[in-house]
Order: sequence, then C-alpha cells, then structure tokens
Amino acid sequence: MPDTLFGLPAHPLYVHATVVIIPMAALTVALSAIWGRFRTWAGYLPLGLSVAGTVLVPLSTSSGESLQEQVGETALVEKHADMAEGLLPWLLILALGALVFAIIRWRDRGSREPHRTPR
Repeated sequence: MPDTLFGLPAHPLYVHATVVIIPMAALTVALSAIWGRFRTWAGYLPLGLSVAGTVLVPLSTSSGESLQEQVGETALVEKHADMAEGLLPWLLILALGALVFAIIRWRDRGSREPHRTPR
C-alpha cells in the first residue's frame, strides 16, 4: 500500500474518509432497523456504507502504522492506535446488521412483484 496519495500522507486521507463513512453507515443501518419506509428508500446504501467502512478501517490502521514509524511513538500516538484497533469488530457487526436488512429488503421486493403463470 502506498504511504502517500497525491503527494500527501495517506493516513489522514483514509482517516477522514473513515470518520465520515462510519457514522453515516451507523445512522443508515439504525434508520433501516426502525423505519421501514427509510429501508425501502435507502435500498442497499446502508450495506454499501458498512462495507466501505469495514474496508477503510484496516486501510487507516495500516497506513497509521506506517506513519507511526516515521513520526515515532508517543503516549498520544499509542492511545490513538489502541482506539483504532478496537473499531474493526464493531464495524463487522454493523456490516452484518446491514446485510440482514439488505436481505429483508430483497425478500420484500421479491414478494411484491406479480407472479406470472406460464402459458
């Protein structure tokens, strides 16, 4: 994985994407859980955001470890790294929940289509 993107350290770019995507994923999954109309409107958006967040967390932690080698280890950097390492299991649970709601949506959509009889 490259340490830089467009001449900038990759870690801050990944982290900013992660910080935006994960709350959006959590919000859309929660709304899908409690509001059927939102679930219909959002479609597979909660699943897509959850998968994107699940991919971004390892990218962020890996690029952070690379940056940590350049910057050095301090107590604040260590605390920052510990917080990031605990995030992936929660994202996997969120993605699993989003998958459940995507399956529910897929089943609901299939049951609403008219059944055709063969001629």
